[in-house]
Amino acid sequence: MRGTPISGTPTPTAIYVAFDTTPAPETRAQLESGPHEYGPGTVSGGVLPQTGLFGGCGQFTTGITECAGRWVFNSSALYISFSLDQFVKEDGPGVYTIYLVTGPSTDTAMTTLSVFVS
Repeated sequence: MRGTPISGTPTPTAIYVAFDTTPAPETRAQLESGPHEYGPGTVSGGVLPQTGLFGGCGQFTTGITECAGRWVFNSSALYISFSLDQFVKEDGPGVYTIYLVTGPSTDTAMTTLSVFVS
């Protein structure tokens, strides 16, 4: 993730990664039958900033924990890099929704991004 924060933006504390299987195609009749919604799936774990000199990071109480390769957040830059490899090995192909959060739940997301992995 990369960007420029606006003034007064809360500091992100973690990234949550949710997984859902790839949505199935729908017929025209299904699409015309009413409102539809797509949920992000189930949180598989997340990404935390590195702490200390040796590059470790905290651990989530459940699921996968990935330590960010880079985690920069200041008044002029947002730059976070990490690998989805562990998540893909665990969950396989599908849709991964990434939540950049400032608190303990996806309700505190600053932004989200969905990635389709085949």
